[in-house]
Amino acid sequence: MSASVIRRLLFVLVLMVIAAGIVRASLDGFNAKREAIIAACQAERARLGIKSDDVLFSKYPTPEITLITTACVPAAGTGELVVKGKFVPGSKFLLQSDSLEVVKEALTGTEYRATIKAPAAIGPEVADIFVFSPVSGASAHGQKAVVVSGKFEWDLQSANGWRITARPAGPDTRCKSNRQSIKYNLEFFRGAEKVPFQKRQGELYFSAYSQNPYQLRVEEERPAEDLQAQVQALSEKMMSPSLSDAERDKLMTQLQTLSQKMVAQMSDMAAVQKQAQQLEQRKKEFGCETLELRIEPGSKVQGEMHCGQLVGRGIDLNGTVNVGPIS
Repeated sequence: MSASVIRRLLFVLVLMVIAAGIVRASLDGFNAKREAIIAACQAERARLGIKSDDVLFSKYPTPEITLITTACVPAAGTGELVVKGKFVPGSKFLLQSDSLEVVKEALTGTEYRATIKAPAAIGPEVADIFVFSPVSGASAHGQKAVVVSGKFEWDLQSANGWRITARPAGPDTRCKSNRQSIKYNLEFFRGAEKVPFQKRQGELYFSAYSQNPYQLRVEEERPAEDLQAQVQALSEKMMSPSLSDAERDKLMTQLQTLSQKMVAQMSDMAAVQKQAQQLEQRKKEFGCETLELRIEPGSKVQGEMHCGQLVGRGIDLNGTVNVGPIS
């Protein structure tokens, strides 16, 4: 085996070690499978006695992914994944997930098809896919191969006595669009109170490279009369090509009225400063920014919450996630 090939293998192994230190523990299975594929490639190269890089990569080139049809998989259900490109016979396909199962797969030189199954106890995760050519171990990476979609409702209890509920604000559109997150409505309760003391919107993101892979980002509080946001919303509506002239004129009148109110509001600097101070104080008293969550066996949820100065950061969370059908 040539020195350059050995250097390449060492480089791949170093990357794997680094990745293993970053990727959350629940990807141990994925990492073990990837290491086994690389080890098998090394053994096969040694058996075949291929020493030339040119020969190695001409016979077993890097895979080419040209198109991915994402598998939309409900909890406790299945979905179909299609990956198009150029693949050497014997190429290995590996999902970046320890939760999802490939129950059936087929490969040609230009297409990989697989039936993907999700367990019942799972969250709205997203899985990329890796393709490895045989012998050379050359690989390609495809994003968003699988999306676990559905109605995921979170009920959480924090160590400071708060209860938090998170409910989808609409359908999960990640599978059929470029969206990377799910919109949520959040309510915060103190103890056994029936009425929430805070209502916020948020967005849930997934990252395989985190110990708590589900990150629910809480929207910041806006002023009671957020004129700038209203102006922006009206401006976006006016861009619609389907508006009639009468509708556009009506929106323009509303926009002019809001602009005048903004000018009047900004001219009263004392009021502006007072409002900013009040907003900053409320941020200290609440100011929750993120809820970082992970799902344990049995749909149990653990994680931590990061809030304002007078509440604290790294507050322990536990609870459950209930999974419904695809919206």
